[in-house]
Amino acid sequence: MRCSPLATWKSVGLMAAVAVVAVTVGWVWHSAQATDVPPWRVSEEQAAERCLDNYAELSLPVKAKPVERILLRKEGGWLRVHVSEPDNWIHACEGGPAGMQRGFGCLMEQGPPDKLRFFGGYDSVLKARLLLGHLPTGATSIEARLVSGQTIRGDHDGDIFVIWAPGVSVEGAQVTATGSDGVIIATTTAPSETG
Repeated sequence: MRCSPLATWKSVGLMAAVAVVAVTVGWVWHSAQATDVPPWRVSEEQAAERCLDNYAELSLPVKAKPVERILLRKEGGWLRVHVSEPDNWIHACEGGPAGMQRGFGCLMEQGPPDKLRFFGGYDSVLKARLLLGHLPTGATSIEARLVSGQTIRGDHDGDIFVIWAPGVSVEGAQVTATGSDGVIIATTTAPSETG
């Protein structure tokens, strides 16, 4: 059986279309790999919303959607800390130009209001590479002296604090909360693998 010229031209056209699609897909994949930025860029707000959607999918008995309490921007990245008071839950979303990179959530452990305490224990240090906690009553600033000797100033909203330095480990840091007069209110060591 002979092929008709029309069928042959259709085959050639189909093969050409497939080749164009393959080259385009390869270029898009290569472009995304080269810059680590997706070609469909999402806004910071969209990425943070996706992070909160992940929180909602945890199947926890959620009483209230977490409310943003702290927003930080450092070295081209961002960190948003959300709290759900009725659920006693804190959630941190970290991202950058490529969108959300990681999320971390945990219960906010209860304790005396005048004590410096961490939320999430070693998991927050290991998985999220940050320190989340309760700022003691009367404290107006918080900082961490890392094992390397570097000092990182934390951020707070008067109740909760976060110490975040992209790409730097906070494991075993000496954390100090001070009052407006510079007097040390509390000092403790950040969680580490050894205790």
